[in-house]
Amino acid sequence: MISKKQTYKLNQWKISFTTLFVSTTLVLAMFAISLLLRFSFNNIKDYFISNLEIEVELVSTLTPIESFQVRNEIEKAKIIKSIALDNSQKQIKIGLNSSQLKNLEDLDKYVEQIKGVKGVNSVLYPEAITKYILSASDFIKKTSTLLVFIIGIIGYLFLYIIIRILIYSKRYPIYNMKLVGATKKYIYNTFIIKNLWCSLAAGLFTSVILSLAAFTLTLTHPDTLLVIDIKTFYFVLLLTPILGVIVNVINTRILVNKTYKLNRKQLNSI
Repeated sequence: MISKKQTYKLNQWKISFTTLFVSTTLVLAMFAISLLLRFSFNNIKDYFISNLEIEVELVSTLTPIESFQVRNEIEKAKIIKSIALDNSQKQIKIGLNSSQLKNLEDLDKYVEQIKGVKGVNSVLYPEAITKYILSASDFIKKTSTLLVFIIGIIGYLFLYIIIRILIYSKRYPIYNMKLVGATKKYIYNTFIIKNLWCSLAAGLFTSVILSLAAFTLTLTHPDTLLVIDIKTFYFVLLLTPILGVIVNVINTRILVNKTYKLNRKQLNSI
């Protein structure tokens, strides 16, 4: 039969483990997602551009031969991935090469170039949303590194505070262990081993959740594979548990060391 003292210790262990596990999982998930976005935004822009289609309306009086000549003139640009003249010989559909379209100026320049071709009546494409996405992707690309850095700092401080609270709640047991002759190494190991396994479990759980989310997305939206940077994704899955363990072990060692140095009066004045 389990005594009340053992039940209390078990409940305390469950609370501390769950708190650290959930906190670590949330931080690692946010950091992993920010890393994936940082290295996948080029793919997002390229995916949008590769699915962008420009429609060119030709002058109605053109003969089939003249329409074909206009098509050949437009095709000379390197920015073109595909071009097709419809059956009526009065409309041309153009697919763009994402690797050649670096910014809005390149797109505007090409559209004006098409409009200047003799025989072209009008050029149609979703101009507003295209310019918005291109400008937004350029802005996010410039700020995403800063975003990863900010999330990393906030996440580290958050885990530091969580571990500080957990170790603070154990300050009297640590002090009593010190009084009966427990070495600093023994006390370190007591907390570090527990937090190490908890952090590893949280990291692996985060990697599994990210993998399941990516797998689900590929089932419902197969084009997700074109957007996610696969190498970065595998790197993030590997990095997540390692990072969780390193951060929490370092924080645990720092905070246990601070708590170990406290005297009796300082225990009540924290």
